[in-house]
Amino acid sequence: MLIQKIKKNVCPILVVALIIGLFISGRETSAASSDFYIQDGILVKYNGKGGVVKIPNTVKEIGTDAFITSNITAVIIPKSVKKIGVNAFMSCTKLKEISIPASVTKIETRAFCNCEKLVTVKIANKKIIIENEVFANTKWVKNFKDDYVVINGNLIYYKGDDPILTIPKNVRIICGGAFNDLEGLEKVTIPNSVEIIGKEAFNQCMDLRKVTMADSVVEIGDYAFNQNYSLQNIEFSKNLKKIGDVAFYETGLINISFPKSLKIIGDSAFEETPWVENATDEFLIRNNILFKYNGNKKNVVIPDGVTTIMNDVFFEKKIKSVTMPDSVKYIHSLAFCKCYELTSIKLSPSIISIGNYAFSNCSKLTKITLPSNLKTIGDEAFSNTGLKSIVIPEGVTTIGHMAFDWCTSLEKFTLASTVKNFGYSIFYNTDIKKFIIANGTKKLVYIEGVNNLVVPNSVVTFDSAYSKWGNNVTFTCKKDSKAYKFAKKNNIKIKLMK
Repeated sequence: MLIQKIKKNVCPILVVALIIGLFISGRETSAASSDFYIQDGILVKYNGKGGVVKIPNTVKEIGTDAFITSNITAVIIPKSVKKIGVNAFMSCTKLKEISIPASVTKIETRAFCNCEKLVTVKIANKKIIIENEVFANTKWVKNFKDDYVVINGNLIYYKGDDPILTIPKNVRIICGGAFNDLEGLEKVTIPNSVEIIGKEAFNQCMDLRKVTMADSVVEIGDYAFNQNYSLQNIEFSKNLKKIGDVAFYETGLINISFPKSLKIIGDSAFEETPWVENATDEFLIRNNILFKYNGNKKNVVIPDGVTTIMNDVFFEKKIKSVTMPDSVKYIHSLAFCKCYELTSIKLSPSIISIGNYAFSNCSKLTKITLPSNLKTIGDEAFSNTGLKSIVIPEGVTTIGHMAFDWCTSLEKFTLASTVKNFGYSIFYNTDIKKFIIANGTKKLVYIEGVNNLVVPNSVVTFDSAYSKWGNNVTFTCKKDSKAYKFAKKNNIKIKLMK
């Protein structure tokens, strides 16, 4: 009898359990695997209908715009995710709550901006980095009781209007845009709990005239104090290591003393300040960083010890030759731009990066030897120069957009096997007669505007673009190579290598 009763009750119980299970399953996720476009661990795009979404545990990063304007009401983020990208959930107007696991170390700009109904935010990681405007225009910010909106040590927004402020001692990071364009702010005291002043934190606070900074601060972000016209003096943290791009652009700074700890200063960080504009030194150098050249010599020898040449230092100077000390590691954007008379330059062997437009429009510069330590060549770095040939050394990983465009005299180019990141239109309006792919290269990427390639035996795979547009291309290669077989198959012209 007992067995029969059990049998009689089993079916109804199973049916109820199945219904409950389906309901719970539907509550947890409304997304099929086809709703997610995932590439190399990055969730590139969500294409589902919305509702409650569970992100697959194969995702390591939620990419830029991944869920933008979608109809999701809740999202379950797995512990595999380490970063939430720019605009990732922007304008998800039905999203009401978010719980971010401890695995996430960074939330990028405007990730949850304009999520108007977002009222609950839970973040597990106590040392997370939150960029600017992440929760802008959300109910969570609007309903926050204190003027200082702080979560896990991140001060993400200030809602008050006091002219004199002392940042709370529970703040570790002043997030990007926290005080952006705040009218009437005159004085700020930053306590010794703060380590990072984020991007645009005090951007365009035009009345700000005094900043007291504790020695705990190690980094000041891009545009952090940009256009603080009233700020004439500042005493930096003794442990400051980095100042970002445009950080103090167009401030009223008249005198600056940097701590010994400072190693990195971004592009235009102090441009258009009285300190730079009114300097009379032949070489304005601080902390081994060259900020300005006021000389009139045709043949310039940069002083020993200089590690960084800042942006615009030699812009439009009538110099003919430059000799650098071995200490130089960084050449910033526009450093030698429009030096029309420059014919000779000896680069430091220690150079790691050459910035955007660094040698652009140096029309008489016909040759240059790039050092073996070089890693990055910026956008239009050598555009419209007179270069006739150039060798990209092994170790370079990035060549920026239009880096050699309008180099109409460029006939021979050797590309290192280590280059992985190519900008667009690198060789726009050039006519390179001989483009040599370095031995050791395994995959031949499609190089726009280059028609004559010398392809070594090491190349075994080819960009599919050569199958489509290869009729204008010539491969110089050996008959027993993969390049020869690929060219034959795809009607690419062939010259046999001697």
